[in-house]
Amino acid sequence: AQISALAWQPTGDLLASAGRDGGVAVWAPSTTARRRARVRADAGARVTALAWDPGGGRLIAGTREGTVLAVRP
Repeated sequence: AQISALAWQPTGDLLASAGRDGGVAVWAPSTTARRRARVRADAGARVTALAWDPGGGRLIAGTREGTVLAVRP
């Protein structure tokens, strides 16, 4: 899937990536476990924006269709 958005957690420990297929993955680059969590927006939704809350505990994903998802990885 093509990457449509990236966002580092404020602490720099995690990197979130979004694909045009609606998938959102959270990666822990400092460990061998590359994918920490995965969620998916509604079928056909394209995630176009990612942002972490200031404390880094929640990831917010926005779709082109106007849906907003909150994830606790």
